[in-house]
Amino acid sequence: MPDQPAPRPVTAAEAGLLAAMRMRDYQDGYADFRAVVGNAADAVRITGRLDWRRPMAYFTSVGATPGPADGLIEAVPRLVAVHAGRPATVSAEPGAGPSAAPDGDTAGPPEVPPDDGWRIRGLAPEGPSASGFDILINLLFALASPQQDPVQPAAHFVRQDTVDSSRVVVLDAPPPPTSKTSEVRYWLDGSGRLLRLEALLTENIPVRVDIERAGRSGSATPGAVPVIDLLGGAPVTPRPVTSDEAKMLAHLPTRDRSSGGGRVTVDLPVQPASLIHGNGWLDWRACRVSLALGNPDDDTQRTQMRADGQRASQLGRTGGWLTTTWSSRPESDLTILVASALAATSAQSGLANLSGLADLSGVADPGADSATFLRRDKLRGVPVSVFEIRTAGEHARPGQGRLRYWVDRTGVLRRLELRTDLGAFAHLDITPAPVPNLPRPG
Repeated sequence: MPDQPAPRPVTAAEAGLLAAMRMRDYQDGYADFRAVVGNAADAVRITGRLDWRRPMAYFTSVGATPGPADGLIEAVPRLVAVHAGRPATVSAEPGAGPSAAPDGDTAGPPEVPPDDGWRIRGLAPEGPSASGFDILINLLFALASPQQDPVQPAAHFVRQDTVDSSRVVVLDAPPPPTSKTSEVRYWLDGSGRLLRLEALLTENIPVRVDIERAGRSGSATPGAVPVIDLLGGAPVTPRPVTSDEAKMLAHLPTRDRSSGGGRVTVDLPVQPASLIHGNGWLDWRACRVSLALGNPDDDTQRTQMRADGQRASQLGRTGGWLTTTWSSRPESDLTILVASALAATSAQSGLANLSGLADLSGVADPGADSATFLRRDKLRGVPVSVFEIRTAGEHARPGQGRLRYWVDRTGVLRRLELRTDLGAFAHLDITPAPVPNLPRPG
């Protein structure tokens, strides 16, 4: 940070503004932001939006020259999704730098994120693997809290200033809780709203963040931050299922069998920052599935999988099939996803108890077998209702369970969604279609 005259301790009023800052951010909920990371010669420019209540960040990252700093980013606590590559609004010529929006800032992310091309990894804001990029994301999330903070006695007044015609006080203070930055400099307006901050992400990586809220300086209202499906999709509002929804779920196995099945696609985030993708068929009447699986980042991970209600076979690297029963197969996210899709029509599945599901609408024990409505959504234009069904022994609050069922208006399962060990969301999608005769496993 530039040299400044010796600061003085904050007054009681200034300390109050700082103590209220994170609560103000949480109350405002959404904000647009711009950040410059690094020094002028090699600065990375970031433009995007924040949802402090979820929390969620969605932004473009553009390096001074094309390279690994370029990409579209979505982040939630503990996870980062990266859509690598120079954004379309940025010049591809080396050294040309980012193109600018009309106000001189780098263009922000598209209103609707791309459907594919994302890679998920863990957020690492501390420890040996910590990067300035992850420390910044963590700092942005740490700027909000539903409660007011205690008065910070170590804070100091630096000066008065102006940000976009708003009078502000500039204060130095320790970083917010959970942030791994050094001391932070805050620009706060008269109501305690944060308009700008500067910090050191690492010893030699500075950052400046400008925050734009609705209604200030004629700005538009920032909308809800769109979340890709691999990070959980739109927000959920868990509630008990209604009697009609309970009946629909109770009949789901029968209606799935009647539909026959269809084409299947699988998308499963895996570490480190990669993806397993699959295509194939699901036959609900014969209780069989056939998938071609691969990792678009690693050709050596191509394989095939065949399964029925008792066994699963996977094609090994030498060309032979390895067959196991489901009970003896090592548990994995892929195993759970495929087995649950097959079990969606089985009397032995977690849906077996749904014949009495109307009684579950009042279940209060989150560890009991229970179903919860999460939200309305659309899958490739098809309206669906998204439900969570927690199995026996799954001690999770409603909305935090492992399996989600996307059910269309005819009562047929269109997507099975799994909260993975990584914390991201894998999905197996079923598009109704005539199914060919599928081979047995083994």
